[in-house]
Amino acid sequence: MGWSKWEEIDIIKTAGLNAGWPYFEGLATNPFFEISDEVNEDEPNPLYSPGICDFQYFRFRDLLQQESNLNPPFPNPCDSSINMTQKHQSYHFRPTLEWRHNQKLTRTGIFSGGTGKGIPININLANSPIKGEMFEGNAAVGGFVYQTNKVPLEFQNAVFFGDYGEGWIHYIRADANLNIDSVFSFDTTASTIVCLTYNEIDACIYYVSFPDKIYKICYPGLVNNPPVSLPTSDTIYGPSPLTVNFDGTASFDPETGPLTYQWDFADNGAVSNNAIDSHTFSPGPGFPVLYNVTLTVTDTGMLQNTKHLLIHVNNTPPKVDITSPLIGTTYSTSIPTLINMPAQVSDLESPNVQLSYSWKVEKYHNSHTHPECDETDPVTYCILPPEVCLPNDTVWYKVSLTVTDPQGLKGYDFVGIPPLCNVGLNNLLFQQNKEILMFPNPIENDQFDIKFFDEKIRTVNKKDVQIFTSNGDEFSPKNYTFGFNNNSTWSVKLNHLPSGLYFIKINTGTNFVKAKFIKL
Repeated sequence: MGWSKWEEIDIIKTAGLNAGWPYFEGLATNPFFEISDEVNEDEPNPLYSPGICDFQYFRFRDLLQQESNLNPPFPNPCDSSINMTQKHQSYHFRPTLEWRHNQKLTRTGIFSGGTGKGIPININLANSPIKGEMFEGNAAVGGFVYQTNKVPLEFQNAVFFGDYGEGWIHYIRADANLNIDSVFSFDTTASTIVCLTYNEIDACIYYVSFPDKIYKICYPGLVNNPPVSLPTSDTIYGPSPLTVNFDGTASFDPETGPLTYQWDFADNGAVSNNAIDSHTFSPGPGFPVLYNVTLTVTDTGMLQNTKHLLIHVNNTPPKVDITSPLIGTTYSTSIPTLINMPAQVSDLESPNVQLSYSWKVEKYHNSHTHPECDETDPVTYCILPPEVCLPNDTVWYKVSLTVTDPQGLKGYDFVGIPPLCNVGLNNLLFQQNKEILMFPNPIENDQFDIKFFDEKIRTVNKKDVQIFTSNGDEFSPKNYTFGFNNNSTWSVKLNHLPSGLYFIKINTGTNFVKAKFIKL
């Protein structure tokens, strides 16, 4: 999009970012809107006083400032010595690129080292974070992210966009997280391009040239994509000597070709070329020892991919038990609710002063979440705003604590808090007993153990076990398997369970027990 002088492309990675248009055109303010007194009637000014200060509402230009490494003030137009509250503050999320009308000038944004302010830089300069040749244009055409592996690596995850006035298509190289490093020319003959997309089925690019032509661009060659390494292990921690069974058979080649395997156990040069193997780590008793085990897989075209597993010997995860809020706590529908957040935490190998804490309070509203409080103190608090309960709304807060030891093992606990108007909401979310223990938790590699504290529970089998999502829906299909480590512990393997919050419920005939866990 653009206005009088600049066109821009914005790559929005997270919700709630303000791209600034039309107050900002490209990387700078538009002079016409910069002096506008247009007000936002959804933003009343608390300092408004008839006859004393006539700014009943904040102007759009009061509410938005250029992105900065600093925290510039947002002065209230009624009194410049009073800063507007954070609720009213918004920063301009600068475009990935801007290009000039009728001049080969292309820029991206950086921060000034001296002032921390956002400033533009030409992309052909050595210190530009995005490299490329300068170009011009006058009518940006939004495009797409090329999310397919049916084209060469050069174009995979690239962002394609065009310009109607100059008739070109360019692309920006990006990784899977949309981190940008370069821009390239793709097609300089696109003429009066007005629409640009690609077909997921044939992986071809399609664009419309005004007024009456549709073009199709396809890659005709064969593509060899890197293989994907997916190592798993039956445990990630335990006392020395620790025997760990490793499995790399979930690794795959996108072209379904054969793979070769190489395990590096990070233990005095110990390696293996088997897809499935075991290794015993024997550093001796005493202090925790961390091994960074890697699996490298190679396809027939000699492309490789490497992933790692961290094996913790002489170490166990912290034990975490949130003691407040208690199960059954609710929050108010009329006034703010203060939630105190202490926990009982212990670690067999590390003193508590060496543990790091991450408290999170998140509001679950139907199918999405809102962050409320993030804290790193061992004991903290959060104030929950009053809830307006609406028909057919599912709303609750999750208070969670992740504790990490110096070697990176994590312990986890959470409590669910429904609003006072909805105390019957899905008891599965808000009730928890201590008859079973899951570890590690969170889990990373589809593998965890369940320790039983009641002899009767150990006799149940797979049909007595259910796994639920955080919304209370049963996860299907039941693609999980069980093994027995010993009389009191199950080893459970989940097959490709998506990331998220889950509950495992074990029916015992006359009763049931349940535990909550996170899949990373």
